[in-house]
Amino acid sequence: MASPPFLNTLFSNSPKEKINMVRTASHLTVAALAAIALVDAAHGSGNYYGLGTSRTATGVNADGTVVAGTTATEYFIWKLSDPGVTTPIGGVAVGTARISDDGDKISGTTTGFVAVPPIPPTVVRQMGVYDVSDQAWTGVGGIGWFSGTETSSGTAMSGDGTKLLGIAHSPNQTNLYGVTSTIPAAPVALPWLIPGRNTRVFYCDNDGSVVVGSQENLNSLRQAAVWNNGVGQRLWVEYPKKALPEATVCSADGNWVAGNGGTNTNTQAWRWSQSTGVQLLGEIIVGSVNGIVTGMSADGTVIVGHEVTGVPATGPGWIWAATGGMQDLTTYATDNGVTGIPAGVTLQRPLGVSADGRTFVGTASNGQGFVVRIDPPALKSCGGDKNGDGRVDSSDLLTVISSWGQVNVSDLVTVINAWGDCP
Repeated sequence: MASPPFLNTLFSNSPKEKINMVRTASHLTVAALAAIALVDAAHGSGNYYGLGTSRTATGVNADGTVVAGTTATEYFIWKLSDPGVTTPIGGVAVGTARISDDGDKISGTTTGFVAVPPIPPTVVRQMGVYDVSDQAWTGVGGIGWFSGTETSSGTAMSGDGTKLLGIAHSPNQTNLYGVTSTIPAAPVALPWLIPGRNTRVFYCDNDGSVVVGSQENLNSLRQAAVWNNGVGQRLWVEYPKKALPEATVCSADGNWVAGNGGTNTNTQAWRWSQSTGVQLLGEIIVGSVNGIVTGMSADGTVIVGHEVTGVPATGPGWIWAATGGMQDLTTYATDNGVTGIPAGVTLQRPLGVSADGRTFVGTASNGQGFVVRIDPPALKSCGGDKNGDGRVDSSDLLTVISSWGQVNVSDLVTVINAWGDCP
C-alpha cells in the first residue's frame, strides 16, 4: 500500500529527521502528542454472575446494566454497579419482569387492587409497574373480572417505559385477554382474532404500538398473533392451514417477530417479518420437543431461547444470530472469553437478552439465576495500527513519536508501510 506523499522521503532520512518532518507536516503540539496513548487490541472477554438459587432472571435493560426477575414469592433487581447484591422489590411473582431500556421501569404483578362488587374483596392482585427511582409499584387494575385472587398480571414493558402489557380476566368469566396499559391508565383488551378464544401478549416494540402474543384456535392451540396499533393479524407458515405457533418476542421497531416451535415448524423456533415471511432457526438437538424463544435484540439479529428435552425442561440454552445461525449458548459464551461459569454448569434456560445483544439472563443448570455479559470486540486492528481504530494514519505516527524510546525507526516504518484502512 502506498505511503502518504509527504512521507515518501522518510525512508532515506535519519530517525530524528523523520520525527521532525512528521511533526512539521501535521502541525502538532506537544500536548496533542501526549494525549495519544499506545493501545493494544483486546481479546474477547466477558463475565458470568451467579444470582443465587431460587432466582429467575427474565428482564434486562438496553445495555445490560440492570436485570430483574423473580424469587419464589417476589421480584428482585440486580445492577452491574453492585454485582454481588440482588435486591428484593416486592410485588407478587406471578408475572414476567421486563425492563425499560433505561432500566427505570419493570413490569410485573403487584397487590393493592380494590375490588368492586360483584368482584369479591379477596381479589387483590393486578398487573403493575415498578419504578426503580421511586422504589414503588403502581397497579393499573383489570378489565372487569378475576380468577382466584387475581384480576390481571403483567407480562412485558415497552422499551420507552410508557406501556405495560399483561393478561387479564374477562367480564364474561370464561376468557383471558391480552391487554395493554398506557401507564397508569386502566388496561384495554386487544381484539380477538377468533371470537371467544383466549388471547395472550408477551412482548412489544419500543413504544408499545406493536404487540406480539397468541390467539387460541378452536382446538385451544396457541397460534402466533401480532397487533399493530390495535389491529391484529395471525401469522402463517402456509396460509390458511399452517399457522405459526405462539409469538413471544419482537424487535424494537416491530419489524421482526419470533416465537416457539411446534408441529407446523418441525419443532423449530422461528423468525418472521412481513416482507420475508417465516424463517426456521434450526435446532441444537435434532428432534427435541420444541424450541422456546425468550429474547431478541433491538435490531432482531440476535435471538435467545432453549430447547425442551424433558419434563421439566432441561435445555440446552441457545443463541441464534443472523450472521452465525444457532449455537449452544454456553459454548458461545466461553468462545467469546466469558469467565466465571462454574465447572459443569451450563446456561440452560436463557430468558432474556439486552437490546445490544451482549447480555444474557436466565437460569443455569445449577438452579441459580445468571447474568452473562460479553464485552464489545476490540476495534479491527493490524500492523501499524497503534491506537486500535482500524486505520493507519497520522495519529498512529504521532503515537509512535510520543513513545519514542519505547519504539524505534522500525515501528515508524511499519506504520508507513501499512498506511490506510486495516484489511
